[in-house]
Amino acid sequence: MLHATTLQFLADLNALAIGFSDRTAVLLPVSLYAELRCLSIEELSQIELGFSGSALCLERRDLHVSITGLISASEPLMAMAASVIAARNGRRSSQAKANASKANGLKGGRPRKIPVVSES
Repeated sequence: MLHATTLQFLADLNALAIGFSDRTAVLLPVSLYAELRCLSIEELSQIELGFSGSALCLERRDLHVSITGLISASEPLMAMAASVIAARNGRRSSQAKANASKANGLKGGRPRKIPVVSES
């Protein structure tokens, strides 16, 4: 679960900057989210983190919006997340892969490729 540690409304960009403990952040343009578009600049600057940093809250409007939900509504952010997960999972070695590698090593390793010579 996402746990944001900082939140700031950037009026000149009309966006919310949501920061995390490792000092990374995402910038979410207010115009992309119906829940936020209807809020005034004053209200946007009063939004706080709630639910242990997993939601944006504005009590006077009884507004509670999941940060995960906001991020997942962005196709580019989801594509980036999928790419990062695929890269991370590609580096992992399952037990089956480790066993196969060990067995191949006992057989002398991967067979060498023999270059094919074409007859001309």
